[in-house]
Amino acid sequence: VCLTFEEPEVGTTIVKLTQSDVPEEDRFGNHTVVENTERGWRDLIFNRIRAVFGYCC
Repeated sequence: VCLTFEEPEVGTTIVKLTQSDVPEEDRFGNHTVVENTERGWRDLIFNRIRAVFGYCC
């Protein structure tokens, strides 16, 4: 996992996340691993960060 932070202007920060080696399917043959991983980062991490800093969800 690689997080990069950019400040295009004062008071604005853009966080970019790159995660490598996410399998296309799990050991049960489910093909939703990438979607579930993206949703997990968004719902469990980024939305909570927004809520903590007061930027809604």
